[in-house]
Amino acid sequence: MQILKQVIRPVSIVVVLCIAIAFGLASCGKSGSSTASSKLRTIEITIDWLPSAEYYGIFYAKEHGLYAAAGYDVKIITGNGAPLVAAQVATGAALFGTTTSGDILQRLAKGGIFSKAIPLIPVNLATLITQPSSNIEGLDNIKGKRIGVNPQSVVYTQFIYLLKKKMIPLNSFTEIPIGYGGQIPFKTGDIDAFCAYTTNHAVDLSIDGTKFKELNFENLGVESYGLVLVSAGQKSLSAAKLTVDDVNKLAQATLDGYVKGSQDLSGAVDALKKASPTLDATKITAAIKRVAQLRTIMPITPDRVDMWLGDEISESIRQQAALLYK
Repeated sequence: MQILKQVIRPVSIVVVLCIAIAFGLASCGKSGSSTASSKLRTIEITIDWLPSAEYYGIFYAKEHGLYAAAGYDVKIITGNGAPLVAAQVATGAALFGTTTSGDILQRLAKGGIFSKAIPLIPVNLATLITQPSSNIEGLDNIKGKRIGVNPQSVVYTQFIYLLKKKMIPLNSFTEIPIGYGGQIPFKTGDIDAFCAYTTNHAVDLSIDGTKFKELNFENLGVESYGLVLVSAGQKSLSAAKLTVDDVNKLAQATLDGYVKGSQDLSGAVDALKKASPTLDATKITAAIKRVAQLRTIMPITPDRVDMWLGDEISESIRQQAALLYK
């Protein structure tokens, strides 16, 4: 019996030690993980609308650790339109956001301040979708045609600019109100063409097999950057203890997200659907392919973008904007 007690006691001590060591290692593991997580800087990026293919690079960079590898825990915030996000970033209410080059120019003209702008989609996404049977090969061919428009949209404003630039009378065609849609009256033949976005309406039509042609505004003379990642002014960044290096690293991780996401299409789709499960995988896949293709087009000189804005943008403002893209 005495021998048995002597055997049990050392074994008990060993068991207790093992348990203590195990708990210690687990504790160290948790502590190390917490420390690693705490090293990431939390940064918010406000996208100007709901999750969609245009932003796939941002969601891919977050989901696949590109932002984390750069040292940031990025929170993606949904916005209420490119003009509003441009205003938020210009005043420092948001430090990073997506908008268009036109909205950046307009905000600069109102005294807004930015520190850097990175074109994510370096071409204009606006387009005129036409019926193959309408023989609209150029804007000169819209005389007597029924054109679907939404006067509330930027696409319409650019469309009118093009017509005036080419001296095409505004009463030479019939405007048909279509709101923010257009696909249904187009498919039923009620309109000959409509103002749209190539990454949205054109994708919908291509998926269901509807035949159509496009007159891209970029090719017609309305050069613009369809999506830009812009950062707040240096004073606002400094107040948040962010440096130029932080801005550059965040921008590079975002650009990497667009490149790698286009090479890993299923990963890009999954990243978007994780953020918004109701997105249609077929449409998102097709739209990402279109965005990736548009990104291969060389951007124009920044001081020449968005000439459609006219006299409200002075030459000095254009030069100021061009510096943001360097």
